[in-house]
Amino acid sequence: MPKVVMVLVDSLSEHQLQEALSHRSVPGLQFLSEHAQYRGLMSTVYPAMTATVDSSLLTGTYPDMHKIPGLVWYDSEQRRIINDLNGLACVAATGIVQSAIDNLHALNERHLSTDVETIYEALQAHAMTGASINALVHRGQARHLLRLPGWLRWLSGWRLAKTMEVSGPEQLVLGDLTNNRWCSELPDHLRRPWRAYGINDGYAVAAFTQMLRTVGQADFTMIYLPDNDHAMHRKNPAHMRDATLQLDRHICGLLDACGDWRQALEDSVWILLSDHGQVQVAKQAVGQIDLDAMLRPFRVLPLRERADERHEVAVANNERMAYLYPLKAGVQARLIEVLEREARFDVIAAKEGQWVTVVQGGSRRRLRFAKVQKSADESQQPVYADIYRQKWRLDGDESVLDLQIIGDELQYGDYPDALARLYGALYAHEGPVIAVNARPRYEIHCATYPRHKNGGAHGSLHRSESEVPLWVCGAEPHVAGATFSFPTRITDIKSLVLHIMCNGR
Repeated sequence: MPKVVMVLVDSLSEHQLQEALSHRSVPGLQFLSEHAQYRGLMSTVYPAMTATVDSSLLTGTYPDMHKIPGLVWYDSEQRRIINDLNGLACVAATGIVQSAIDNLHALNERHLSTDVETIYEALQAHAMTGASINALVHRGQARHLLRLPGWLRWLSGWRLAKTMEVSGPEQLVLGDLTNNRWCSELPDHLRRPWRAYGINDGYAVAAFTQMLRTVGQADFTMIYLPDNDHAMHRKNPAHMRDATLQLDRHICGLLDACGDWRQALEDSVWILLSDHGQVQVAKQAVGQIDLDAMLRPFRVLPLRERADERHEVAVANNERMAYLYPLKAGVQARLIEVLEREARFDVIAAKEGQWVTVVQGGSRRRLRFAKVQKSADESQQPVYADIYRQKWRLDGDESVLDLQIIGDELQYGDYPDALARLYGALYAHEGPVIAVNARPRYEIHCATYPRHKNGGAHGSLHRSESEVPLWVCGAEPHVAGATFSFPTRITDIKSLVLHIMCNGR
């Protein structure tokens, strides 16, 4: 079976790729495009944030199964907000030491459900090796040590040890934090604090190159390239040519590491994909939906505190969507009443028993839906199957989620895979929760959280950031004419990888 190299480019959009290819100034991307056995689009999960998407990609499940509901979310067990490094000011408000522990250790070791299996864990059962380079989610059965920066240990009052043990595949790289010998030879300028301690594209390329020279190529290698996301947040999706050229240089570097480019595609299947897109946020102040102002009648849990009897609601902002957690009886109805007045919210969703109720901001139109389980369902509502063979019961106005019903078939419009994605996000939480979603061009603003005026943002249910490109390139006998279907959802990627590598075993 062939080896697989998966390159995950943060915030890469189909439009960005097509514009770059039209200018013929991106030799690496052009080469992969010309040798792609498949090029298409997939729907991502909700919210369209890296921690949630990566968890779904590696486990093949929605958040209700893997239990990572966002980059920022409320942990009802610990009664506090989890922030997996979303914005420096927000991290500082949440607690730098706690956020670092959550991101570097708890995400993989505690928060990611043990009821689901990652690609790395599945491959080990087939006696195959894995490598993860700079990916946020990397749980495997091998153990690794991360070196913690001295300033972080100082902030903790020296309570943190010099090293932290985490799980991963056989080869794990997490920037300069990785404590292995072959990473010690990587360039110093790529591992500086202002270069995110090596969590950058240049370091990832250097690490892949060094890995091939020293320990050899793993059967499955995942390489995460974050720089495109940072550039899009700053500039906005309409001005990404320089960032795309820089990305292409890194793609060329990955191919160069293998020697001959054609040989690289003969030896391995290369998968190029994205986790989500971004949309441009309006430059004007109206582009910022002030959630803090809306919630002034409520006692909101401060970011650094633990919830107690004083607090009525906790808020977890994920850029273009947010979770609101009612902490007392009767609060949920009051919250929805406030939120549904805002026309810049296109989707306001909450759990009600086995049903999800969705309200459209401004119009207050409503839709209820329920997932049809394998067990007997006594509801009298008709059952509809979507294009993914998922079955649902609907009650209300289908236009709230831009759904079309043709016979007994349900089709999606502006919100791809909307029902499963909303269901997965809400049922990833044990207690009551409301998800609010901003219309395109708008961003949800809370104090200390990042703002992206005239820049790019993501997180929402809308297709603008929910449809991502997928290229499958190389190892033609194993891909062309294959007996499996190519993924239409990012949750299908795990099955694709295992089918290529394990021949469906």
